[in-house]
Amino acid sequence: MPTREKIIDYGAIAAGGVVGSLARASLEAILPNAAHAFPWSTFVANISGSLLLGSISAYLQIRAAPPPLRLFVTVGVLGSYTTFSTFAVQFNQLAATDHLGVGLAYVTSSLLVGVAAATFGFRLIERRIAIEP
Repeated sequence: MPTREKIIDYGAIAAGGVVGSLARASLEAILPNAAHAFPWSTFVANISGSLLLGSISAYLQIRAAPPPLRLFVTVGVLGSYTTFSTFAVQFNQLAATDHLGVGLAYVTSSLLVGVAAATFGFRLIERRIAIEP
């Protein structure tokens, strides 16, 4: 039987998942992916999510936020907003339809820019909080 704390944590993740999923679906509606083209909506979601995850993780860690809040934002909201599974399927679809060059550009840019965005966000918040009076 899960403890009360675990139930609260799971509830926080589930609630965050609703918010992140709706944000992701909204982005897809605003910026739909064209067949055989660079999947911009997924790229934007993953890069902006990486930047936010880095920034928010640093802030919540430094401010010692309670676990349910951290789980709500990081695992729930941003975990459902960003999407590795869609990223993988889109690459596979591009490669299978003779658009391997676009697929490789997508994979390479997603990984490099995503890691850079997360690192930048984390370091930015870490430094800003360190210099606050």
